[in-house]
Amino acid sequence: MNQEYLPLANEIVATKQRVGDVERLRGSSRSIMRASWKLPSLTNSWLSRSNYEVFGYTIDNAGFVHLKGVVRSGASGSSIYQLPVEVRPQAERIFLVAASGGYGQLRITTSGNVILENLSGSSVTTWASLSGVLFSVEKYPSGSYPLENFSYSERNYSADLGPTVIPHPSGLVVLSGSGKTTSPPSSIQRLWSVSAHQGSDWQYSYAIFATNSSGSSHMRLDVAKNWSMYRSGNTGSTRHCFDGVSWPSYSMIISSPITLSSGVSVISDDEYPRSLGLFTDLMGMKWIGGFLSVTNASAGASLATIPAGSRPAQDLILPAMSNGAAAAVKVSSSGAVTFETAGTNGSWLSIAHAYWPSNE
Repeated sequence: MNQEYLPLANEIVATKQRVGDVERLRGSSRSIMRASWKLPSLTNSWLSRSNYEVFGYTIDNAGFVHLKGVVRSGASGSSIYQLPVEVRPQAERIFLVAASGGYGQLRITTSGNVILENLSGSSVTTWASLSGVLFSVEKYPSGSYPLENFSYSERNYSADLGPTVIPHPSGLVVLSGSGKTTSPPSSIQRLWSVSAHQGSDWQYSYAIFATNSSGSSHMRLDVAKNWSMYRSGNTGSTRHCFDGVSWPSYSMIISSPITLSSGVSVISDDEYPRSLGLFTDLMGMKWIGGFLSVTNASAGASLATIPAGSRPAQDLILPAMSNGAAAAVKVSSSGAVTFETAGTNGSWLSIAHAYWPSNE
């Protein structure tokens, strides 16, 4: 074969393999369903925030629990609700969530308590969003495996499960667990990898929960192809908690294109695509993520419009990252995507951790 055609031939082979993976997953996951959403009353003075998605939970038949809702009024450190036994995790899970003034910490204990706490100047009492949170009730469900090429000094942190890859049968790849490093990682240091077929052609930037001797905050973690790299944030003798990190595998379908607003553009100075992508999994859930360059990052500024048929049933708020700092994005039932809290003008914006049902 002429060498100039070899890259194209390799790409054709890879594409055929991915199409085969999609078809196999479609056939094997037609029975993947989720139960109807439970919308319980909240406890300890917590309330659902008016005009936004109400708190709720559901479980699918792959054993993943999904949370949603924007809440307010309770005290930091108090439980908003106690999940029933059948939807409690076997190990405590910790997520970063969007909150007023920054990121909030969400802990889900083995006794089922759903606890919100302030982090780095945030106020969960003003509001906090649980939209997009999902976790497996099992520590190591079928098909899960440890993160590969793990460059941490301790794979497990205390009694927590080790950092684990949990492929969801509907097409989403979900991480769980914690690791600890005794020395700060360097910028763009590769921290771990996943199996090649569970990587992504896109690049995403995540804020994950991290602690050191000075306290708790967030760390920026980028995922590209099938590996991850450290970018910035909390370092030192640190626990890094990977709960909530998820991305669309090759089996997830890109939905109708998103229309970007004036002053919002695609970042294209990298070998990996960084546009804002809207994906549909095999349960009809939507996942949105990607990198954008944003001129106006003030609260309420318009970012994009999601096409009809993919919009949430109620307004929701998703965590985001603007120039490495906490931000939050609102997705309206009208399809409008706007800044809920301000970011940095003239800088980059990353949206991830973003997952919602469009077919309620």
